[in-house]
Amino acid sequence: EQMEKDKVLSSSILLIAPSRETFHGLQRFADAGPDNWWENGAQVLIQGYFQHVKHPIRLLDGTDAADGSCLGRMPGVPYSSPGPWNMPAFVHRSSLRNECFDFDEERQKVMRHGKIINICHFHPLGSYWRDMFCDAFRITKTGTKTPEAFCDDYYWHNKD
Repeated sequence: EQMEKDKVLSSSILLIAPSRETFHGLQRFADAGPDNWWENGAQVLIQGYFQHVKHPIRLLDGTDAADGSCLGRMPGVPYSSPGPWNMPAFVHRSSLRNECFDFDEERQKVMRHGKIINICHFHPLGSYWRDMFCDAFRITKTGTKTPEAFCDDYYWHNKD
């Protein structure tokens, strides 16, 4: 839906079979290809290369992958009420600001009814993303303080 609207591919989820041919083809296309392609990110280069040199890109259905700003607006899902059945398998960004797929809590704070709250407590994937992030943080044992505080359950649930 988004690509139809602005005609620019989002490369947030992309599967390309690794090959030297594709790599060198992308390099040649970048050298001779669209003027200033870098101003719109690599997705313009990738889209142009596959559209004009190789073969057109096949897009995933919105039920497979979607931007976070599209949550709750899944066309073709046979349920009219919101719920997990309206969630795509892959979600890129939590919203336009992507504040809930990040451990920077300052970005997550908003003023509602005179009180500062963490908006990600209300996002359908906010707690899930935090749990996955914190599991990875604990497994990898990276030692920075910011994620350590963010991953403290008491702090997360009682900070507001």
